[in-house]
Amino acid sequence: MRDEMTAFGVPAERSVVLPNGISVTVPLALTGAERARLREEMAAGEGDLLLLNAGRLDPQKGQDLLLAALDGVPSPVHVALVGDAVAARRTADHATLLHRQVQRLGLERRVSFLGWRDDVPRLLAAADGYVPTARWGGPRAAALGPGGHGRRLPHRLH
Repeated sequence: MRDEMTAFGVPAERSVVLPNGISVTVPLALTGAERARLREEMAAGEGDLLLLNAGRLDPQKGQDLLLAALDGVPSPVHVALVGDAVAARRTADHATLLHRQVQRLGLERRVSFLGWRDDVPRLLAAADGYVPTARWGGPRAAALGPGGHGRRLPHRLH
């Protein structure tokens, strides 16, 4: 990163490299029973393709785009949204809109709102894939997070 900055004319002594805040670890190995329990918590059926999306419920994070795309995808695809709105009115309104979108599209059985979770690595290990949806900001972090836990990033759904 420092080389990139100096290429733009920023003196090396005026730049600092901050490490990424995402810890890339060895993928978790779940027992079959633990995987089944977590998938049940995410309301995924036994034969479902379970896709996970993690982030605050905010327009920037683009969960509405994922829901709109899911509307055209046949079952058995299930999406689990991990995250919550923050205190700002914008995110609270967005969370409400997401719930309404699920109802309007008839996706109640195919989308789970899990709220805030502190066990995202375990959820990733139980899921079949991770879907990043952010409209802007953090694309590298979105790819590193699930990738560091052995999850693939589906490029399209069939």
